[in-house]
Amino acid sequence: MGVGRGAGGRVIAGWIATIWWVGLLATSASAQWWNEISHFGRNKVNYQAFEWRVIETENFRVYYYQGEGDIARVASQMAEDAYARISRTLDYRLSQPVPLLVYDSHNDFEQTNATWGLIDESTLGFTEAFKNRVVVPFTGSYTQFRHVIHHELVHAVMFDMFYRRQGGLSTASQLWWGPPLWFAEGLAEYLSTDWTTEKNMWVRGATIDGYLRLDGYQAYTAGYSLLRWIADEFGADKIPAIARRMAITKEPAPSFRAVLGVSLEDLQTRWERHLKRFYWPEIERRELTDEMGRRLTDHRKDRNHYNFAPAFSPHGDKIAFLSDRDDYASIYIMSAIDGRILRKVVAGERSSHFEEMHWSRGSLSWSPGGSYLVFAAKHHDLDALYIVSAENGRIQRMFRWRQFNALFSPSWSPDSLNIVFVGVREGRSDLYLVNTLTGELRQLTNDFYDEIAPRWSPDGTRIAFASDRVMDGEDSNVLPVGFDRNVFVMDVSTAAITQITRTEGEDSSPCWSPDGRRLAFTSDRNGIYNLYVADLDSGTERPLTNVIDGVFQPDWSRDGRKIAVAAFNAAGYDIFTLTDPLAKWQADNPLPPAEFLERRREEAQSDSSRHLERPPVSGLGQWRFSLQPHDSSGNPLTFASKPYDLHFSPDLVSGLVMFDNINGLMAQTMLRVSDTMGDHQIQIYTHVYRNVEDADFQFAYYNLRKRPNWGFSLFQFHQYYLQSFAATEWTSDRVLGGAVLLNYPFNKFTRLETSLELSDRERANFSYDTYLRTPDRRLPGVRTLLPSFALINDNTLWGLTGPTNGSRSAFQVKFAPEMAFNTYAYTTLIGDYRKYLRVSADYALAFRLSSGMSVGRNPGRFLLGGTSYWINFHYTPTYSVTSDSLIPITQFITPLRGSRFGELSGSRYALANIEFRYPLVRELAWGWPLPIVLRNIRGILFLDLGTVWGDGRSFAPFAGNGIKLNYAPAGTADAPTRGPTAVGGFGFGWRMNLGVAVLRWDIAWPTDLDRTLGGSRQYWSLGADF
Repeated sequence: MGVGRGAGGRVIAGWIATIWWVGLLATSASAQWWNEISHFGRNKVNYQAFEWRVIETENFRVYYYQGEGDIARVASQMAEDAYARISRTLDYRLSQPVPLLVYDSHNDFEQTNATWGLIDESTLGFTEAFKNRVVVPFTGSYTQFRHVIHHELVHAVMFDMFYRRQGGLSTASQLWWGPPLWFAEGLAEYLSTDWTTEKNMWVRGATIDGYLRLDGYQAYTAGYSLLRWIADEFGADKIPAIARRMAITKEPAPSFRAVLGVSLEDLQTRWERHLKRFYWPEIERRELTDEMGRRLTDHRKDRNHYNFAPAFSPHGDKIAFLSDRDDYASIYIMSAIDGRILRKVVAGERSSHFEEMHWSRGSLSWSPGGSYLVFAAKHHDLDALYIVSAENGRIQRMFRWRQFNALFSPSWSPDSLNIVFVGVREGRSDLYLVNTLTGELRQLTNDFYDEIAPRWSPDGTRIAFASDRVMDGEDSNVLPVGFDRNVFVMDVSTAAITQITRTEGEDSSPCWSPDGRRLAFTSDRNGIYNLYVADLDSGTERPLTNVIDGVFQPDWSRDGRKIAVAAFNAAGYDIFTLTDPLAKWQADNPLPPAEFLERRREEAQSDSSRHLERPPVSGLGQWRFSLQPHDSSGNPLTFASKPYDLHFSPDLVSGLVMFDNINGLMAQTMLRVSDTMGDHQIQIYTHVYRNVEDADFQFAYYNLRKRPNWGFSLFQFHQYYLQSFAATEWTSDRVLGGAVLLNYPFNKFTRLETSLELSDRERANFSYDTYLRTPDRRLPGVRTLLPSFALINDNTLWGLTGPTNGSRSAFQVKFAPEMAFNTYAYTTLIGDYRKYLRVSADYALAFRLSSGMSVGRNPGRFLLGGTSYWINFHYTPTYSVTSDSLIPITQFITPLRGSRFGELSGSRYALANIEFRYPLVRELAWGWPLPIVLRNIRGILFLDLGTVWGDGRSFAPFAGNGIKLNYAPAGTADAPTRGPTAVGGFGFGWRMNLGVAVLRWDIAWPTDLDRTLGGSRQYWSLGADF
């Protein structure tokens, strides 16, 4: 349960464990699981091995590492304060202390092993359900830090209330139930922060534009809005009553009816009706976003989410901006006149140079001559300032300092000699200058206030910035939590700071007029983010806009004729320009307050006893946290610290017992344990049936603490094969062995995987009548010492059923050396490249080319045909285990649809796949006999082509000089025994994400590219698209 994208984030719950459980069962069916390490996926890179310490408070164990003791002590205060409020409101006390893991920066936070998944910059914290760990980073703002801790502790208390009292979430039975997402996230927001301008903006926009939902990313704000309305209509005491009842009954809908006397459906209908009455009158009082200025981007047409950080070129004819219009955060340059895209300058989030583009605090700045751009991005474990060519995006220079935890918002000085930026270090977010020629650093501020968005004045003598600082009257040891944000100006030569605005709210993103006499900035002083201009001589501040949504990140063109802004509209952000902005500024028309501010004022004057205690986020001194805290008697508080002790506890325990008349009693168990940090992980899997000798088991240990991840495994598995695909005699393999592995991630996208497996395979034949009880005869065993190496690269983005953008590649080598121990000696090489092209929103082309070869005394077999995890599978009857006893080193290569498993067989292969992926059904609803609604069913059109050679056959995929494939079924004059050398298949299908797996259906026709080769074949299967 994380906080990100303002209030967005992620839910880490039972689905992850379920997917892992299904995956383990699937992979355990193969004794070569440890051999097949060449899986795709991005990397979590542990750049540092943190030396952890722990502070124990009354209700928390706060874990931190060397150098962040101050932040840990602040987190301890914030956690205890938040828990006191949560406990009082919900009338519930924790059953045991909650682990709170505190990271000094978001870059360090992304290395955590407390969750298996990757963390991106939109996630500002999460609560992990199995151990009830809260994990948060410090990102520069103490106000945000407090909010995230408070939000996540609501989840921790709820997890304790819902699961720990019933034995904990470690048991698999708990995985399948949880409160609705909107209730979980809405309650966390409801109890941790006041109703803010940003939340109001999202709900107002969703109500007016008709996209209001309680699921997905809207669960946070819409869920908060619904709970807020329930408190007004039924009383604030009903909210904790619903939570307590839900924890007991595990039934959300009946809990709402029992407490409120209203069904959940009727409740939602009444809430939506209320919102329409509340927000629709605003249309008459405000400008729609398209009425504000000229639209240059349209995220609805481009089907993207954001267009941020507009920056005029020095000549004013171009605008650089940050956008996800190609799904990745990248930098583009467009015409400032009509919005035509001129070029993509930086392709972000695809390589180690630009792993993250800091879109949430993105800022671009041109060099004075217009030849270069400067911006901040993540590079490996640190942030860097990049100077790139505005023509081709080539990196001209990179500034990177080990002492900074984060870098944001660079701005180039008019003389091109300096760049001002925000640097976060040791719990402080301050302004710095870097000399572009020498790299020399100069610190401009040194305090605990959160400085953001610095901009140079046109004459290069002053810097405007926004900050939550207080100029006088506040103890320097009191941290700025909940302080108002205002605009300030610093004299660069003297470091003297002048406060420009003084409002209750958030003033941000100042930019200078060309003459240096005015500042444009955004402010939510009327409850909506609008654009204002302040005259520095007279002190006059007046609005330029009166929008219904919100405007952000203004930039003033050098000729003064335009201001560009990023404006929220229709659940996304677009770039607009305002022409002749000062013409509007002359009119002194105060903006009417937003509806929720009017309501707040009314509430302040009325009886507020029905409202749940929720401290407001604005206003000085609402929370007081200090680096030198005292108790209620005035005595200094101390925080005893001790080294971290390795302690293991279960993450997941699952078991299944079955019985049938043939196999007797059968049992499956799975146990996963780890330490608090998740650096050491142990997995145990058992599957016992008939007797211990026939059992499957695996013990695996993984050490993830350092950058090279390593582990080992001991296993016993059984595999069963039909003697031939048309026979009734079975071969059984009992495989005992172990393996060690070492993976080294170079960066987020590329890694080297290595492993060494030692196995002993005992083989026996069974007749169908004995049903695997008594072997008819023993076969020679197989012993293998098998090193393998793989180089993996993956920068893909995924949709609901598979990758939709980017590329991935793998090159793998397996080598069974010539030695007395090895039964077989061979070398196998496999290469695989996949490319995904986003044609438009929801439409993509997917290409794959894979090839492999096996050489040596006992070259392995590649069997082409069919598809992976094929449910209604069919085998080619001509392939036999007896005639080709290399099944231990045989690999099935898929998909080759239109064919059966083993349709092509050889020691060398090549496979090509082309797919067009598109939305087939966006929503399909039945009314009778069952009210079923299906959504987001994806369709595909595909063409698969495969060929094999080797074993005395040359590479000859085509017959003659044409494009006809060389397909000749076994038993014909052209292929009396070996079978065909090439075949293709084409067809169509659909995919549906079931939550725990993707269900696939394909229908395909085999072809030699000249004609079809028989009737169609249907494929029901599970798994994501390639």
